[in-house]
Amino acid sequence: GEEGLYVSLTGDRATLQTQRASPTATGKTPYLFEANGRLMGWARSTQGNRLELDLQSHMPLEFALADANQCQVRAKQRTLSPTSGGPLNPPGVQHFRLREHRAQIQIHCPAR
Repeated sequence: GEEGLYVSLTGDRATLQTQRASPTATGKTPYLFEANGRLMGWARSTQGNRLELDLQSHMPLEFALADANQCQVRAKQRTLSPTSGGPLNPPGVQHFRLREHRAQIQIHCPAR
């Protein structure tokens, strides 16, 4: 069946803090929808127009971003293009594939 949503925390000082996202001009903020690896780092600018993710996997990275249609996605000094997410791809979700097993992903949304 479907796995559903989950959060995995490790370490002696692991914490999870949630807060309501501040609305942007479009009312939506880009976010990591899914990934085949671990989220090793996460940082969002105070203006909400820039997001940085550090992802690590045991195989080539695959990840999906939601609400990032007007954003530029970069890794390893190059712009990434979304791949086909398949027939069950939810609206507003873009899928990406990399050859690397670890990468820092930068999402910049100047129109937000």
